[in-house]
Amino acid sequence: MFSKALKFPTIILTLALGVSVLTTGCSNRGTSHQSLSTTNTQPSPTLPIARVPKSRSGKVLVRFKEFEFGKDWSADFEITNETNAPISYIGDTKYRFAYCTLGAKRESENIAIALREFCTLGNFASLQTLDAGQSVVLAAQRNEVRNLLYKNDSRSTVTAQIGFEVFVGNDSHRDMVWSDPVTFPSQDPR
Repeated sequence: MFSKALKFPTIILTLALGVSVLTTGCSNRGTSHQSLSTTNTQPSPTLPIARVPKSRSGKVLVRFKEFEFGKDWSADFEITNETNAPISYIGDTKYRFAYCTLGAKRESENIAIALREFCTLGNFASLQTLDAGQSVVLAAQRNEVRNLLYKNDSRSTVTAQIGFEVFVGNDSHRDMVWSDPVTFPSQDPR
């Protein structure tokens, strides 16, 4: 079992080993809807955690919530623990961009997984736990997804399934959970 506070070298070693294992356990999960928020918003100081109904699917679900525009488009995703055991992710509870591993894939191409800048810059990250029935909102920026998919044309849209690394159950087995395909807008709303 992971300790609550992981030191930076341990995180890098854990994530490096995990990335090679992740590609075999990846599958499509969750549902998606697309709403659009074109307001300039600041990140919330803490991540919202909410309870979901008691009837659980036994899966970790990723649901697209909305787009927000700041310096670039970002997409908010709600990760919901519908298992009967706790799940965890490596990150921090300060705001929705404070997590370590991001994945992107398109139907016809390979999966791309990267250790996000948040963890490589030496920020303090630890194992965050979501008990059964809890959810958290995490976000991915369009430019991160575009870079993962090697898509250089900044004027075109980018469509991908977004993945988040989680550790499931009391044995903390590693898994990558995926959203349905999401298309990031191509233009500044102003």
